[in-house]
Order: sequence, then structure tokens, then C-alpha cells
Amino acid sequence: MRIVKLMVSLVMNALWISFLLHPGLFGLSIPPIGKIINPFSGFWQQAESVEVSAGQTVDLTGLQAKGRVIFDERMVPHIFAATNNDAFYIQGYVEAMLRLWQMDISVRSAGGTLSEILGERTLSLDIGQRKKRMIAAAKTNMEVWKKSGEEWAAIEAYTNGVNAYINRLTPAKYPLEFKLLDYKPTPWTPLKSVLFFMSMVESLNFQHNDIRATNSFHLLGSDNFAKLFPEWNPKQVPVISEPAINYALIDVEGGAIPPSLEETVSSTPPSGKIYDNQMAFLTQPPPANGSNNWAINGQKSKSGYPILANDPHLFLTLPAIWMETQIQTPEINSYGASLPGLPGIVIGFNEKSAWGLTNVGQDVLDWFEITWKDENKNAYLLDVEWVPVEEVVEIIEVKGRKEPVKETIKLTEWGPVVSFDQKEYDKDLAMHWLSHQPLEERPFYEIGAFIRMMKNNSYEDYREAIRGFSRPAQNFLYASNQGDIALTVTGKLPVKQKGQGRLIAAGDKRSNGWKGFIPFESLPYSYNPTSHFVASANQHSTDPRYPYYYNGGFDDYRGRYINRILSKEGALDVEDFMKIQNDNYSIYAEEGLPTLLALLDSNALQSKTAKNIVSELEQWTYSFEATEQAPVYFLEWMNKTYSWTFDELEAANQTPVLMPENWVLIDLLINQPNDTIFDRKATVEVETARDLVTASFLAMVEETNAAINWEQYKGTQIQHLGRITPLGSELLKVGGFADALNAIKKGHGPSWRMIVELGPEPRAFGIYPGGQSGNPGSPFYDGQIQDWVAGKYYPLKLYSSVEEAAPSAFLTYNFD
Repeated sequence: MRIVKLMVSLVMNALWISFLLHPGLFGLSIPPIGKIINPFSGFWQQAESVEVSAGQTVDLTGLQAKGRVIFDERMVPHIFAATNNDAFYIQGYVEAMLRLWQMDISVRSAGGTLSEILGERTLSLDIGQRKKRMIAAAKTNMEVWKKSGEEWAAIEAYTNGVNAYINRLTPAKYPLEFKLLDYKPTPWTPLKSVLFFMSMVESLNFQHNDIRATNSFHLLGSDNFAKLFPEWNPKQVPVISEPAINYALIDVEGGAIPPSLEETVSSTPPSGKIYDNQMAFLTQPPPANGSNNWAINGQKSKSGYPILANDPHLFLTLPAIWMETQIQTPEINSYGASLPGLPGIVIGFNEKSAWGLTNVGQDVLDWFEITWKDENKNAYLLDVEWVPVEEVVEIIEVKGRKEPVKETIKLTEWGPVVSFDQKEYDKDLAMHWLSHQPLEERPFYEIGAFIRMMKNNSYEDYREAIRGFSRPAQNFLYASNQGDIALTVTGKLPVKQKGQGRLIAAGDKRSNGWKGFIPFESLPYSYNPTSHFVASANQHSTDPRYPYYYNGGFDDYRGRYINRILSKEGALDVEDFMKIQNDNYSIYAEEGLPTLLALLDSNALQSKTAKNIVSELEQWTYSFEATEQAPVYFLEWMNKTYSWTFDELEAANQTPVLMPENWVLIDLLINQPNDTIFDRKATVEVETARDLVTASFLAMVEETNAAINWEQYKGTQIQHLGRITPLGSELLKVGGFADALNAIKKGHGPSWRMIVELGPEPRAFGIYPGGQSGNPGSPFYDGQIQDWVAGKYYPLKLYSSVEEAAPSAFLTYNFD
């Protein structure tokens, strides 16, 4: 009997050990608990001491000379190197040391290889990225980038630095997420850097409305569609409101604008199909991806020198998207925000200039309806010929599956075909995306543009640097200690006929495609305007006078508010800029709430609660402060009014439709209150705007929790990049609003705030919500979040030498 008990005990212990080390054998998708709790190699190894460490020496092969990194009190690396490539090598090492898992998971997400480590749950995401042809696009870009000697050398040096760190890692020192997900780091490659860059491109230029707009067109009819979807807001203040170029003289690649571009393309989609698949595997980035940037010259600043500000609005994650870095070589002394995975500094400053970016938002992805020859879908109609498709098979490894998943993708001249599983076999859609178009050969490209900005000494250097920047199109802001300010709509933008790209286009004629690309000299820009400031916030690039047609998604409020503030008399300083970046005021509320209140039937307000809410709204200052309740009442009221007004589209259920912009609703409420659009389909009565606004207010009073303030309603939280809940932040007590300059939303907002005052020596300040380290066990993981919430800033220290930086050293690395 004792022998039996011993045998049972041994078997149970063996099973328990197997469960702890390999839970997948038991069909459980949980981390290997035994490895995680191992005191020698598990999560205990992630604990970091806050004690100051002595200098460490790292022996590396591949450096041309010795280098040094001084980490300051916030763990910002100040890299000092003998050559640019040595600096990028060391940058790769340091970013891998602090952010290796973030770099790995970002590239996996972009390329569609998440399922290798996460299994079935990410398979649809991987299929979507493969259908987007992200890896193929990165390979195409990489072959062109290789032709730029300086740029490619920087990428290779960075890659070697990352691998120098990976090669020194032992399993005990793997970042925590590798342990939780039970996989190990693989070598970095130049392709991974290019693919990471393509993921940033995707997040900023993959927006497209053609399919949803086409469905809305069919549901509404052409007249209602035209009324509800105007392309220009008459209150808009464009990015380039005082052009330095004469619109009338702009031409196409040196010639007159072809008359065909003046013609409007057909406003009728090629077929009457309703495309009812939501394209779950082709998810779009949030429309709120955007930013603010502006600069004033010495005529408007208290110091007499230009001041520049930038705050890119992106997903808020832990680890943070950005990482602060200084890079100094004999050619470069620059500080700013880098993207772990790429060499160089993306947004920053040097001793003589500063630069910043916001997204342009123009549509560079159009959908073309394909007519198939037969049900085999192997040939499609193009210019009266049946053209064969090219087929590629994507192999997706899936953890837990013995065999990989194979996804066959059909390629046309327009791009990859996306099947919508329609009952009819004769039509499908092909995706024509700028990111799939090969880059023309240039002396340098995007990484080269940033390297040149890091070296920048003049306005001429700035203009030359941005020539190499193709995608994603950006409003490239510039200021210098010579007094110059400038803003250029920079990127490779397609030449379109009027209306082209708004709706699905017929894919049976090559003539329906783009007409080339706008030459650099014809891109809108402003240089030292008489207004003494330049600004952008993702609004329209130009007013309708610009001869090139473009469409896209554009801000209607933040840009107007920045222009309003900067147009006022009086000089500004850095502290004023800080207040502006943290400003919670919204023109949307300023225009929307009085419109609602003017239409509200006061005779219908019977309850004391309703009257109190009206009183509170009447006293509200249109600022979305954390502890106020008025913002909640306003949004709930406006959202319900919106939903009931456009119930024709809301009733589309699962059909993806384009919805009108908020400013269109406000305009209709003011100028067309008796329009039939306000008649609710769910009621017998025929409502006007007054009826609908009053009914929506009463419903809001009944349904809204009066105890919830704005911070609770908004629920801002910074999630872990891998959605591991304990590694994210708690709910943040913070104000802000999507249409305010302080555009903080639920999990999205100002991912990096930077202000630079130029002068004999630059004064710079910045902050982002997170910390330099990607290790949850580090005091530098999330320590900056509460200061970011409070609107605080840190000095950004551009040291001129190792000796100047040494007194601030928290940690020093010597690279030999």
C-alpha cells in the first residue's frame, strides 16, 4: 500500500510539474507558472534597484571608437559617440536594453506573426495584416532604402546594436513578457526596422471611407448624401491659410494641370451593392489619431526668439510609444523622442532648430470594384481584357497547431483583393494603397530625413531634409534660432480628379486610377508668414482654392482654436505654451450647446432635475474639466440628438456606413430646423429639430447617472501593450476631450508633449505618460504618468559634452 501511495504521489507531482512548466499540454492558454515563479529565472529577476549604479563597461565589436551613455535621473540616455553610426549602434543597444519586448511585439503585430506566440486568438489579426501585404510592402521599401548609403548604414548599425544586447541576454534576464508568454527573443534585422516603420505608416495613413460612404450613398440617395456629406466646412481654418505659393501657378510636374483633373468623376458607385462585411480583419486606426503643432516667431514671443510646440495624439500604452534620447557626435547634437525600433530622433531639437509633426489625414487608400470572369476568380476585367491575377500564399504559424494556416491572396494591378463573401461571385474589392506603391529612387528616405533634421542648421537644410519624406504624409513644422518658422504639408500625395476616392470606383479601367503624384514644389507650405505663427491640428491642408483635389478625414475644431489663440495680441512664452497644450476648452461644445439650448422647449421641463441640469449647462464654460458633470450632460444630449437625427443610417445594423460629421448636425439644427432629416423613423409624429432636441434632452435626463463626473465618464486608462491588465495604469483623474487641444480620451491622447524655445541656447521641456523602461519592475516604468496628468513638464537637457552631463548621471555605460 505504501508503494502504491508513493507511486501515486510521484505521478501527481510529475503532472503538477508538467502543468507548471507546460500548461499547453493540458489545453490551457495560461503562462508557464513554474517558470514564472522560479526565483532564479522568473519574474523576481525583473525587480530593479533605484540605487545609483557605478559605471559599467560594455565590450562590443563593430564600434569605430569608444562611446559613452550617461543615463540621467529619469533614465534618459545621453549618447556620446565618435561617429553617427556608432551612435546608432549604441542607440540600438540601449533601446533593446530598455524596450526589447515592445520592439518585438510591435513588429509581430505589424507583420502578422502574433499567432506564433499567442495562438488562435490573434489569427484573424494576422490574416488581416497578411491581406494588407505589410511584409511585402516593407520588403519593397527596404530594397529602395538600401540604395541610400548613409540611411542604410544607420539601420544596419542600429540592428547590430540591438543584436549585441540580445546576444548577451540569458533566460533569467529576458523581459517579463517573454516569460509570461513563454517565448524567447529572436535576432533583430533591418527588415524588422523597416516593418516597424511601416506599422507607423499604417497607423496614420490606412484610414479609408470609400466602402462605408458607398453604403451610405445607396441608403440615402444622391441628394441626401450630398447634403449630409459636404467636403468643406465654411468655418474651417486650413493648415496653410496664408500660402507662400500662388495656388493659380501650381502645376503638375512642370506642366499645366490637365483639364481632366478639373472634371468631376462619376458620383455614382459602379454597382448598387451594399458591402455588409465589417472587414474585422482590416481594422482601421482610430480617426482620432492626430496631433497639434504650432510655432511663433520672435514678433509674438516674449524672448524675441521662436517657440515651437508639438503633441502627437496616439494610443497611450505601457511601455510608452516614445523614448527620450540625446545623440551627440561630431556632426549631431540632438534631443527628442525616438521610436524604439528605428535609429534617430523623430520629433526633437538641436542647438539651432526644432521640429515637430502632425498627421495630414489625406486619403491615400482607394477601393476598386473588381469584375471577375467567372466563379474561379482567376481573371478580372481591365481595359476590355481579362487579366489573370497573381496568387501568393501566406504561411501563418499558429501556436498549438501542428500545421500552419495557409492564406491565399489574389493580387491585381490595383492591389490585393479582399473577399466579402457575397452570394454573388462576380464582384469583389481590390485595395489600392499608397504603402504598396514603390518609392521612386532618391538620395535618402524617411530615416534619412530625420537624420538630416538632427543635423539641421538652417531653413534650407529643413527644406532639403523633408524632400526625402514620402509617407505617412505629415505637417512638418520647423523653427530656428535664426528667427525662421515654417510649416510644410510633406509627403507623397496622389493626384486625383474631383471626387475621386470618396466612393468605391470601377476597377475595369486603368484610367480610373490616380494621375501621378503632386510634385514637392507644389505641396502647400508657409514660411515666415505675416501672421507670425504657423499651426496645424489635422485640419484641411488648404482652402478650396488649391487646384489639386484631395479628400480624407480632417479636424474641425482644434485647428480653429489654436489659430484663435495665436491670433490674439500679446507676446507668449513657454509657460503660455504649456497652458495651451493642456487647454480643455472645446469649440464643438461652444457651438453645439447654445444650439441645443436655443431649440429646447422650456415648457417641457417639468422636473427639478431637468431644470437644474439646464442651469448647470447654461453656466458651463465649455471646458472639459475632470470633476465637472456638465460635459457628461452635453455629450449625452448631443449624442442622442445625433443618433435620432441620423436614424436612417443608425438603422443599418451591421452594415458599415459613413456617418455625418458633428459640424453638419449643428449646421442643420441652426439653418434647416424643419428639414425632414429630423423626423424619427421610429415614431408616428413628424418631428422638427425643436421636437427632437427636446425629446432627446428629456431622455438624457432619465438615462444619465447624475453622480458621474467627466473623469469617470471618460474613463482614461493607459493599458499595457499586450493587454496584461495588472501591468497597465489605474483609471486616471484627468480632463481633456477629443475636440479640445488637450485631446485626452479613454486610451488615446497626447503621447508626447514638447515645447522648445530657440535662442543662443535652446530651452526645452517635455513629458510623456509612462517612463523610459519597459520593465514593469522598474521605477522608470510608469513614474511620469501622474505628472503628465497634472500638466507638468520636465527640462529636456541637451548637454554639450560628457563632462557637462556627468553630474546628472544616474547610470553610466562605457562602450568599448
